[in-house]
Amino acid sequence: MSTPSNIDSLQRYFKARFQEELLPKQKRPPQGPAVTISRETGAGAITLGTKLAGYLETRDGDRESAWTVFDRNLVNKVLEDHKLPGKLAEYMPEDSGNDLAAYVGELLGLHPSITTLVEKTNETIKRLAKAGNVILVGRGGNVVTFSLKNTVHIRLTAPLEKRIERARIYYDLSHKAAAELVEKKDRERADYVRKHFNQRIDDPHLYHMTLNTGLFSDDQAAAVIGDAVLRHAGLLTR
Repeated sequence: MSTPSNIDSLQRYFKARFQEELLPKQKRPPQGPAVTISRETGAGAITLGTKLAGYLETRDGDRESAWTVFDRNLVNKVLEDHKLPGKLAEYMPEDSGNDLAAYVGELLGLHPSITTLVEKTNETIKRLAKAGNVILVGRGGNVVTFSLKNTVHIRLTAPLEKRIERARIYYDLSHKAAAELVEKKDRERADYVRKHFNQRIDDPHLYHMTLNTGLFSDDQAAAVIGDAVLRHAGLLTR
């Protein structure tokens, strides 16, 4: 679910992209950078993604930049892009154990195959990354966009106990339930990348940077990543 601030960010982002598309090609601004974030559960990707978007907007030189984060709201964008019914969202989470229901529906012809849905998700991820000024969380975004020169790939980690505590607070769970949730989500996200891309989610060669968020505040982590992104894109102003 999008928060009010996320909705505002999305509105500003799509307004900026729409205005750019109205310009003749020779007058459009250069392609902006994009960021993919892979994360261990509880490493703080959602909060950090929002902080990073704000940091990049304030440091992006003289560009009229609008940055936005696509995490759980990416599914809605995929369905919109490919004119698919909203009810398919339940079969598309990255870390859900709903595979059986999804495959039964596929066999009965109730919805497109899981492979097709993943392919359409990948198409949307790549299109957003090519447009630039986006932060794409999860779903193997780093593998999907690995060939794009404007994209920086980040892997977030943190000590297990810190991740469990973050999940406990975020989901209002007991310590035991939070620990089980962290283990389950980590396993399912790794399975998603392995099944659909034949890659290991923790392979360091798939990322420009791996950051231990347990050693930084959210603001510090956003600055470290943000400066690396802007330097990679040649946009760092100081």
